[in-house]
Amino acid sequence: MLNTNCLEGFECPKCGHTDTFYIRVTSSFEALMSDAGIIDGGGDTEWSENSDCRCGDCGFESTVQEFKK
Repeated sequence: MLNTNCLEGFECPKCGHTDTFYIRVTSSFEALMSDAGIIDGGGDTEWSENSDCRCGDCGFESTVQEFKK
């Protein structure tokens, strides 16, 4: 799969996987809360070249920079 959006250029350096990655992101959003939890919410997420990243297929872990071609 050739990524053309927010994962453009991502590829696992170990197995070549290009589909899914776990990335440690910073999130900021407003949420409508009830005692049971979040009812509605959404917002922005950000990461950098130094953010932790793990391949969604083989589990290889490094930084985003290592996963960008």
